[in-house]
Amino acid sequence: MITAINSTWFKDRIETRLAFLWQIESNGYVFMPMFTWKLDDAVSLQAEATVYGSFDASDGIESIYERWEGNDTITICALYAF
Repeated sequence: MITAINSTWFKDRIETRLAFLWQIESNGYVFMPMFTWKLDDAVSLQAEATVYGSFDASDGIESIYERWEGNDTITICALYAF
């Protein structure tokens, strides 16, 4: 199951996104939040993360996302468009 929620705030200067993937069969998940702040028309700052894991590993079923559990990432970017 895939769920994503996008929203803009303060006259489109701030954008947020929350995305969630759930592998129902093995209770594995990927959570991906993102935050973008548009400083002006050409410059913006962006922060995003990816978190992998499993809700219940005690059932003996291994999630494909559980294998990447130690590979969570955080990315911070400064973007300039001309």
